[in-house]
Amino acid sequence: MSPSLHKYLKGIKISELVTQVKDKESFQKILSDLNLDQGYTYDDLVDYFLKESKEFLNKEKRTEALIILKAVKPLLTLVSKRFYIPFYLVLTDSFMLVNDFQGAEKAAKKAQTVAAKFDDPQYQIRVWNRLFIIYRTLEKDKSCQYLLQSKELAQKHDLYENIVFCDVNLGLIHLFNKDYTKAANYCSNIINIITTHPYPNDKLIMPTDFFLHLFSENPGLIVVSKYQSIIEKGVDVVLNTIQKIQDPQEAKRRLSILVNILKISDKQLSIFVAKVEKLIEKLKVSKQVDYYAALATGMGDYNNHSYALIYLEKALSLTDTLDSETQRELSKNYAFSISKTIGVSMIYDLVSSSNVSNKLKRLRIKNDASTLLGKKGNYVEYRNSVSDSDAVFGLSREMFKKVLYPAIKGKVDVKQTILEFCYQNSKSDVLTNMEIIVINAINQNDELLSLLMVGSTLKEKKAAKKSKNVFSGYQILGHLVPKTVLKKKHFEDFDAKFLYDLIKAPQKFRKIEILSVSDEVNVRFEHILLKRRKK
Repeated sequence: MSPSLHKYLKGIKISELVTQVKDKESFQKILSDLNLDQGYTYDDLVDYFLKESKEFLNKEKRTEALIILKAVKPLLTLVSKRFYIPFYLVLTDSFMLVNDFQGAEKAAKKAQTVAAKFDDPQYQIRVWNRLFIIYRTLEKDKSCQYLLQSKELAQKHDLYENIVFCDVNLGLIHLFNKDYTKAANYCSNIINIITTHPYPNDKLIMPTDFFLHLFSENPGLIVVSKYQSIIEKGVDVVLNTIQKIQDPQEAKRRLSILVNILKISDKQLSIFVAKVEKLIEKLKVSKQVDYYAALATGMGDYNNHSYALIYLEKALSLTDTLDSETQRELSKNYAFSISKTIGVSMIYDLVSSSNVSNKLKRLRIKNDASTLLGKKGNYVEYRNSVSDSDAVFGLSREMFKKVLYPAIKGKVDVKQTILEFCYQNSKSDVLTNMEIIVINAINQNDELLSLLMVGSTLKEKKAAKKSKNVFSGYQILGHLVPKTVLKKKHFEDFDAKFLYDLIKAPQKFRKIEILSVSDEVNVRFEHILLKRRKK
């Protein structure tokens, strides 16, 4: 195994390196020590050193890169003068890495002086591109001049990769100056080059990100007729790019942005969905999940979150092969989309919300009559739903009375039966001051589902008649979860899904009942549902 180059060079005195390289026997030993081809010339060795130095800079290891550069400098006397160009360019990059743009400018200018003596467009372009970046950062007037010179030379020699580089940066300049038409024109040119000329796949990220940046900042351009063709081609470019990206999070992020852009146009979205669904079918299961999740995130509130739900359900159907954290994330995202669809609030960050309900233990109620929960007088203990869901779900009084209750009216039995409510270290009069609502249901598999809700916010003005408190909001505090659901690793979406089914598909349940506080309890609040218990 050959030693790392920078470590090897630290063991050699730079002042003696040229002498060793000139000596044939010593040169062959250096090549052998570094596990390099014995046929290497001086040019090959210097080229290898410069590439290794650049590689260290790419990894943000400037110290190691400079050790190699110091060794290269005396060797430049043994090789063609053209090697001064890449030497000064790597030196330029080393200064830019530490934001020393004055140092970078000096090094780039030296590279420019040497490059002017050689008829090599690649070198001249690399120098001008560095000077553009430096002058742009230093806010000097010549920055665009270098970029335009670089583009002009690239066009003469059909250097499409550099034309795209120049057009992306020119487009960004116009975008930042709010000249969106010119920015879009540059984007059109970029997409046309990528789709009609040879272009390396490993260079697609920069033009892809410019396309996404432009249209996410200006979604109105999506519906402009003259851009329709370029948008369709751009979508293909983005899909091609994300398939090449190794980091799944970065791929998902770009796909989500693309979907979010296309939502403004039903036509463009439908074309895209057809493409991406065909693509997903060919992917491995893990990537299918990533893509479905990204689609759901991008769709967001489109068509009242219905598309987001569809893709999250597809992702969740594949979760058996996924790690626990991915399953948890999907389940929570599904819960969020469901809650948005039906108008339920959901708080993720329990720490910043100062919510301590996830720490309550031994949540129990007792009824003074038989219910779906069991016989009269039995205590029923609930799981802490906030802890299970890793979130707080809340319903407004208005949502309960105008959305939830009307959806199940005619199927639901309303009872005022709750005689006691308690939890570990709770006060004895908690039920007097806290409105409790329980929703029970028996599904078609004869499984019991139940949500325990507590009044969480009060109206500023009390009810007029008896000056009782009126709760304006309710939090889901506990739940009873069927064994089939408990077997899953994650069921953070259980509460939201239960409410969603009650509202959207009550036919899934054979029996439904709502329990509220018994009229045997002298309460200090107004019941949300005043229907009396049947004698």
